[in-house]
Amino acid sequence: MMRASNLILPVKIALAFSAALPMTSALADKGTCESTFQTTASAPTEVRTSVSTALMGRSRAALKKLDAAIAERELRDRLLNSGINDVYPVTTVKIEFTDGSASLMFREIPGTDAIIIDSIYISEPLRGWNISERLYKLALDQVPQTRRILAFLTLTNKAAYDELRFTTRSERFRHTPGYRTPAKLGFTEIDHLSEVWIEGNIVPFAILRKP
Repeated sequence: MMRASNLILPVKIALAFSAALPMTSALADKGTCESTFQTTASAPTEVRTSVSTALMGRSRAALKKLDAAIAERELRDRLLNSGINDVYPVTTVKIEFTDGSASLMFREIPGTDAIIIDSIYISEPLRGWNISERLYKLALDQVPQTRRILAFLTLTNKAAYDELRFTTRSERFRHTPGYRTPAKLGFTEIDHLSEVWIEGNIVPFAILRKP
């Protein structure tokens, strides 16, 4: 019998998102954040934008990460109870360009003013053109009541965080794209910042809030 955690069941699709896969971490196991340099000489040409929602399985390991990271019990319980049999509704916003694509996957936490970012991916030729800000804006347009954003810091974010090893956690976090991009959209307050031990690695977890 197929496990429920391996299912991907489409719910609503504006335009098909062919890269939808079961998630195994709470931020960007398959993606990356935008770097600060431009890799194309001219601004990328946008082809289309899409928004879709699908049911996606979450592994037990991923759920344990969230359980360890989110200190606020009500927020944690609402997030973990928002799915059935480890399957959760996940919204994907995607922008396609002639030189590649960019996408952000997130979940709304029912009954709260918060969303959690599951992954963000930007094709290398598109980096350095503020595409991540566009993705965040598209995501927030779907849930305009959002006042808190939750995310783990991996890949490019983790590398930027680790560059400032001998400063405070908050200073290190402000150095990352994971802080700078939402901050441009008003999410400037650090509500929570911790480091979670996951599979032999320390992974920062943050909650940003609008003042």
